[in-house]
Amino acid sequence: MKKWIIRIGVILVSLILISTGLVYVWFQYSIRKSLPQFSGQVPVSGITEDVEIIRDGYGVPHIYARNEPDLYFALGYAMAQDRFWQMEFQRRLGQGRLAEIFGEELLEVDRYFRLMTAGWARPPFSDEFAFITNSFADGVNAYLETHADRLPIEFKILGCTPEPWTANDYLAISKVINWGLSQGWRVDVTAGKILEKVGETKFKEAFPAWPGDSPVIVPQDLQMSAALSDAISQVLSRVEKQVNLPAPGASNNSPLGSYQPPSLARGKI
Repeated sequence: MKKWIIRIGVILVSLILISTGLVYVWFQYSIRKSLPQFSGQVPVSGITEDVEIIRDGYGVPHIYARNEPDLYFALGYAMAQDRFWQMEFQRRLGQGRLAEIFGEELLEVDRYFRLMTAGWARPPFSDEFAFITNSFADGVNAYLETHADRLPIEFKILGCTPEPWTANDYLAISKVINWGLSQGWRVDVTAGKILEKVGETKFKEAFPAWPGDSPVIVPQDLQMSAALSDAISQVLSRVEKQVNLPAPGASNNSPLGSYQPPSLARGKI
């Protein structure tokens, strides 16, 4: 009996090891397959002349084009190479569509962003600059078409296919960036809860007083109820936790240090 238990244990351990190994091999294969092509030539439609993308030792693309539409086309193509999953996530976040791929637990996040950005329309572009977002979107879609079987592994794990990029999709990402860089959505609600808890006199002792003759955004007689304040705080806390945005800071705080001559990887579109 003891020998059978040992044999069964060995078989189970072997099966677990084999399964783990197969999963690891599949994962490594999927990761490598999803890596973008950084060298050689890729024939695409949508550009009028040849464009060259040269990547330095840091992976930063340097784009050489003979006209501006082709330049922004290549920018969209190169950005999709490097960051398309991030672009897709931020697009869905700003549009309030994360629950479509992640499930009902993100409905609160979607509702928050849809409410926050309701009615925000793109200002009209002059004819002089209207081509920029169109060319950028064409470049992103060219990458999606030529690499439909090599998209980031997140799409395979989630079982979703990205929609074509549109000229106005940058708006959704702009909303997310602006929201992430601001602190009013956290500070204002927290300040309101402190005011409600300690009263106006003690609140003014802890925070600089706003001049009495200066304009205010919220009228003095309009106060948020405790229940509404708590509800907003809970939603914001959930959004911040699930989106995992970093604390805002200046983009120039991290110097690159000494510059080394980069190696170059050439690729033509």
